[in-house]
Amino acid sequence: MAKKLTRKEKIALQQQEISVTTEQKKVVQQVDQKKKTKLVIGIAIAILGFIFYANTLHNQYVLDDFSLIKENYQTKKGTAALKEIFSTSYRSGYYLPDNDLYRPLSKAMFAVEWQIAPDKPELSHFVNILLYALTGFLLFYVLLLYMPDHLWICALSALLFIVHPIHTEVVANIKSRDEILSFLFFLLTARFAFKYVQESKSTALILSAACFFLSLLSKESGITFIAVIPLMIWFFTNAELKKQGILAGSLVAITVVFFIMRAKILGSGPTINPSVMDNLLVATHDKMSQLATAIYIMGIYLKLLFIPHPLVSDYSFNQIPIVGLTDWKFILSFLIYAALGVFALMKLKEKNIFSFGILFFFITASIASNIFIMIGTSFGERLMYVPSFGFCIVIGALLVRLFKVDENATTDLPSFYKNYNKLALLTGVVTLLFFAKTYSRNKAWESNYSLHSTDVLLSTNSARAHYYYGNIITQDEYLANIKDPVAKQATLDTALKEMRRTIEIYPSYADAFHKIGKIYLAEKQLDSAAFYYKKALSLNPGNSMYLNNYGTVLFNQSKLDEARKQFELSLQTNPNQSDAYSNLASVYGTMGQILTQQGKQEEAKKNYEMAITCFKKCVEIDPKYAPGYYMMGITYRNLGDETNAQYYINMAKSLNSNYK
Repeated sequence: MAKKLTRKEKIALQQQEISVTTEQKKVVQQVDQKKKTKLVIGIAIAILGFIFYANTLHNQYVLDDFSLIKENYQTKKGTAALKEIFSTSYRSGYYLPDNDLYRPLSKAMFAVEWQIAPDKPELSHFVNILLYALTGFLLFYVLLLYMPDHLWICALSALLFIVHPIHTEVVANIKSRDEILSFLFFLLTARFAFKYVQESKSTALILSAACFFLSLLSKESGITFIAVIPLMIWFFTNAELKKQGILAGSLVAITVVFFIMRAKILGSGPTINPSVMDNLLVATHDKMSQLATAIYIMGIYLKLLFIPHPLVSDYSFNQIPIVGLTDWKFILSFLIYAALGVFALMKLKEKNIFSFGILFFFITASIASNIFIMIGTSFGERLMYVPSFGFCIVIGALLVRLFKVDENATTDLPSFYKNYNKLALLTGVVTLLFFAKTYSRNKAWESNYSLHSTDVLLSTNSARAHYYYGNIITQDEYLANIKDPVAKQATLDTALKEMRRTIEIYPSYADAFHKIGKIYLAEKQLDSAAFYYKKALSLNPGNSMYLNNYGTVLFNQSKLDEARKQFELSLQTNPNQSDAYSNLASVYGTMGQILTQQGKQEEAKKNYEMAITCFKKCVEIDPKYAPGYYMMGITYRNLGDETNAQYYINMAKSLNSNYK
């Protein structure tokens, strides 16, 4: 029989029960508070991501946006081109296609966006910003999955990532959607990988593999995640080796599938053979100076991560000097990276978070570094988009350690501010400074003119920076806004000066000679134009654009047979040029007119028919090319076919009011 409790014992027991209940309530309240704090932080990071880039919404197409969107006939087909996009190379549909890159996912999105809002970059800029904001939110929550007891390391790391100005090129340049998507799908891969090793759900494994595949379809450099994901699992979980092996195996299998598919579509393996203008390391004379310069460039990246100024879209030859093994720039960069590497390896067994951040940076920057393989460019701020995540983790963890943040006791924002107001103030100041830098840099990305006119002052020794600026101020759209003939001539003189500065820096820059030729052609100085076009062709004889434009000079000199040969050579090099077909058609049409005047009606008819064939090919490639329809109508009129003449002239009028 149970002993009867005394009144005193009953009271003590009740008090104990009340105490336990109170403690339970406190725990529940703390859990609820932490959930609310996480949600607030995640949403705040996403909102900041949107605010930081809101002033890009009305920006225009810039740089590679033209080759992938505005001037890409494949993309401009809209959703009808989706199958074609997934079965061809990245820049297929542009007059200078490549056969080295396969990134169909972002290009498919561009095609859909063009279908919805043709020639309106606002939609694509909005999508970039939205995806970036989503990345910030997801990054914070994925970090919390792997580091649930380190709320403030996760918060500071994600915040620093989303506000860092080095990302301006990625978000402000629509083309760099490939970077955003690749990292976003990496985060989803990491999320489902964690779910798999923790809960053993096959669905999570499948979703992890699928997201990794989408990351690769976004950009090939996502292959580095094949090492990063297992590293994260090993660092932050106690998953069984068997599960780790299965996960790693699934990523390897997806990689194999992707590269088999890629090889089938592109043909043989990568044939990247960059020019000096694309990768200044091509100008190095030996392997040692190439390695030294590549490591020095990595040092510049590190400097920009700490101090993101100046930010420039072009660091090509000869803005960054080639250095040797005895140059202090190489030595300093090497020593810093060597020290970081040694530290990361020493702390690896401890699963030190600093070690993880450093290794993440090393792994994801390995391809962009040009140390192991030569890639198509020597430097680009966009190449630090993913690696900067490792930098942000290191800085976030360092701040928590320096300010001795008690992550177990502080679970809400008011307490964090109260207990660590100096850290909160520092974070606020850095965020404001980064916002100011991002806001101003976004304005530079507003248009090709604003970008190149800004960057030519920041990258004074870059041949391509001078070329880009000289090129943009000679575009028809730019010159059309200059009504004063004296001011227009001064602009052309400035462009010539920029092109000659380009050649001074790099005497073999064929594009600069070609551009000088175009300027002289516009000024009707045909002999000078021909001289510079021939110089460009001597440096790059297979360039379809050079051949086409040189043909235009010959056409204007009434050298019709020679012009026809140049247009035909241009089309043999690249058969997807609407303007080259239009020019070839003009040759046949002009020859038809001459033969008509000579009374050779049958020969004239054959030339008119050839002209119509070429015009049809022209508008097939570019269905919105109004001059092609108009000239086809005129050619039909020359043949006496007024029905077709009116049809095609009306087509031209419907596309361009200038023909009305």
